[in-house]
Amino acid sequence: PLRMLRTIFCRPRVVPFKQSANLSDHQHVYANQHIQTSLKTRVSDSLLELMKKEPNKHNRIYNSLFSYFSHSTNMRCAEQLWEIMNQNGKIPDVKVYTTLNKCYSQNKQRIEELRKHMSDHKVQPNTTYFNSLLQHYIDSENKEAYEKIFDEMKEAGIKADGITYSILISQNRKAGKLDEVLKLKNEMEQLKLKSNVILYNSLIDSFGKAGNFDEVNRLRRDMVKLGIKPNVITFNSLVVCYGKAKRFKEITEILDEMDQANIQDIRILNSLINSYGRAGRFKEVQEVRKHMNSLDLKPDVMTFNLMVDCYGRAEKFEEVNQLRSEMAKLGIEPDIITFNSLVDCYGRAKKFNEMNEALEEMKKANIQPETKTLNSMLNSYGKVGELDKIKEIRKQMNNLSLMPSVFTFNTMIHVYGKAEEFEEVNQLRSEMAKLGIEPDIITFNSLVDCYGRAKKFKEVNDVLDEMKQANIQPDIQTISSLVNCYVKNDRYEEVEKTIVEMKRLNTHLDHGTKERLSRYLKLRNGPDQK
Repeated sequence: PLRMLRTIFCRPRVVPFKQSANLSDHQHVYANQHIQTSLKTRVSDSLLELMKKEPNKHNRIYNSLFSYFSHSTNMRCAEQLWEIMNQNGKIPDVKVYTTLNKCYSQNKQRIEELRKHMSDHKVQPNTTYFNSLLQHYIDSENKEAYEKIFDEMKEAGIKADGITYSILISQNRKAGKLDEVLKLKNEMEQLKLKSNVILYNSLIDSFGKAGNFDEVNRLRRDMVKLGIKPNVITFNSLVVCYGKAKRFKEITEILDEMDQANIQDIRILNSLINSYGRAGRFKEVQEVRKHMNSLDLKPDVMTFNLMVDCYGRAEKFEEVNQLRSEMAKLGIEPDIITFNSLVDCYGRAKKFNEMNEALEEMKKANIQPETKTLNSMLNSYGKVGELDKIKEIRKQMNNLSLMPSVFTFNTMIHVYGKAEEFEEVNQLRSEMAKLGIEPDIITFNSLVDCYGRAKKFKEVNDVLDEMKQANIQPDIQTISSLVNCYVKNDRYEEVEKTIVEMKRLNTHLDHGTKERLSRYLKLRNGPDQK
């Protein structure tokens, strides 16, 4: 079995299905995936048969097999192998339990059963085992359990390693707890645990997204001190975070560093195109394309998707058409992202004929529209109050068995609310509840706005109560809508309450709402009232 496993692991990706003129790219990929899955299933079944005939193998054989089934996400075979092991009185070692934790990472009950089994057989855990448990509890959002892991490790006399800290840092950065991230990083340094480029990439990405560029620059200096060489992901993260902040001077420095490190990658150049394009710096976009050609790097579908999106947002439709012609010449087929960008940019510009043509072309290419595609259309028609078109798109969504998102409902609630179609609004809210889609701040703001405009003050208060129950704080949009509707209807008491709430939340109104409120208070209280 070990020889077979080595052959499987070392074999290059199987592509048994040759390209056929009768198949599209998507059908070709699907056929290959189907054949590879069938091969893996047959190999897995053969390995299990071998183990049934000769079960008294060394534990490393079982470890290898569990690892293979884990990589293949083949739970059926993993479960059968576990039964073979137990039936023949084989006591698993800690590696088996660690691998099984990864296998059953989505099954809480199974993980706890394995922990009990391990304890009953007095198998000593190690750092790698605890790391697998830590990852499981984080993935299953079991905060209480993953916080206890450290205590359990200390009780067992097992020290945390770099991977332990990397997992915790990753969890805290996802939760936006950057102070905790820095604390954990400093602990790592004090314990002299080895850092790696993966950890620094994660940290740069976190602080870059938070706009903390002082920390990003400090991390870059730390990498130089520790001799950690930046890789493609490092440079890509830097280009993305500096690009979003429009810090193009730093981007130029990054490009010089890349040249010195002799790193050139299509992903980084694509990120550059996106950064320059979203900032409206189309001259630099063209320079990146020229640089791409000089490096003999061929643009991929992502390159064109980003350019179509950038030029489309800027309503440069002549350039969009040129890009599509270039894609055809290079034999690059548009994908779902291409069509989504086209539908969105034509819809934003109210070019509804072109938007519908893009949708038809998408269907001809055997690419099914997704929720995002039809959401863009809903949003575009919603902005011009086309209620009939919105009903048509909603029917299309049902016919295609697409699951509506919170954005879908927010768009429709806003449109129907603005048109004072409150029966439709109530139906949409009932449908959200049935589908288990939780309203967000945008949903509540749309409801406050539409009920306020229609002078339905009881409903406004009901919505505010719902927000409290859902632990959603009012934002500037909520407060602005409340001020506008109360001022227009001379509801002074509610205006006062809103001002108190505004101070509590430390919310700053936009200029127009502030002026409207100021004029109202002067009329109500006299010009000398501050």
